[in-house]
Amino acid sequence: MIFNLVAIAAVVALTFVKVFPFSSQLFAALGAMAIGIYRSDGRVQRWFRIDHDWRSMIAWGVVGGLAVIAADAALYSIYPLLGIAPAKLDRFASVRGNLFELLEWLALIWTIVALTEELISRAFLIDQWTDLLPAGRVASALAVVFSSMTFSALHVYQGMAGAISNFVAGVILGVIYLQRGRTLGSNVIAHAIADSLGLVAIFLGLAA
Repeated sequence: MIFNLVAIAAVVALTFVKVFPFSSQLFAALGAMAIGIYRSDGRVQRWFRIDHDWRSMIAWGVVGGLAVIAADAALYSIYPLLGIAPAKLDRFASVRGNLFELLEWLALIWTIVALTEELISRAFLIDQWTDLLPAGRVASALAVVFSSMTFSALHVYQGMAGAISNFVAGVILGVIYLQRGRTLGSNVIAHAIADSLGLVAIFLGLAA
């Protein structure tokens, strides 16, 4: 139990180490990989297992990505009614109307961001929390909730709206992770699609 708690704390701490662009994701992902390899129980191989039913993998990814976007749109229609300010997306302000900036971000999302964030927030954290909790479906559900809370906390710089939206996204992606046998293929696709559509919305001026 102590090892699992320390492992979670260590990887989460690495997400705050900012040395160069995306260093926090890369360091935390490497930490998650190292701990996974140390466990020697085959979880790392499972995370990256090649899904021979690639149509199903892609379908789950597409549906998951659209589900995240749909949930986000619904939440953003509710936030004003609750007096919650829109998410702070200043980090992506340069994307608005700038095709080169959009393409650069899309390349980063599909090569670094989606993979590292899913590795950390879904594969590593859900598995670690599952190890900590009593076996059963309740443990899996709680593991998804706890990992989503962490994912939300890592996006708190976006404000209350961003934290809530990322928590909901984390739950959706967590469910996909469990349904897909705790493999990452569909999750990476879903995450990348959701982020890509969000950036396109900013580029077109449809989102702040």
